[in-house]
Amino acid sequence: MLPSVAGLPARQAQALLGALGLAADAAAPDPLLTGVAVLTLLSDLSEQAPVLVVADDAHWLDRSSLDALAFAASRLDAERVVLLVGARGAAPPGGFDRGFPELPLEPLSAADASRLLDLQPRPPRGQARLQVLARRPGTRWR
Repeated sequence: MLPSVAGLPARQAQALLGALGLAADAAAPDPLLTGVAVLTLLSDLSEQAPVLVVADDAHWLDRSSLDALAFAASRLDAERVVLLVGARGAAPPGGFDRGFPELPLEPLSAADASRLLDLQPRPPRGQARLQVLARRPGTRWR
């Protein structure tokens, strides 16, 4: 999506590039302008084709990124954009706790986790496989 930033209004493009650490001048980030830039970018892209944005492990995202995504997500109802945010924990990540639909998922069973690994292009084997399976919640390292 980065080449599409050039099509944004100048201030929005500058704010978004600054937030991404790609701007020549390091101006202080403007959270509102960055959120508007993300919204405009996604809206523009959705005019060409439907857009799916996936933010997995959102609990590890910085506060500014979460704020920009939440700002855009709360205004995307009329756009052909779906934003899927995955995070661990009992509560949604900050900014996504205001009426967004939620689908709580339980950890995979050992058998399902093993089947999922088998479906990978290069399934881990031996010790690497045991380490991946041991990362499942409720599993102890052996």
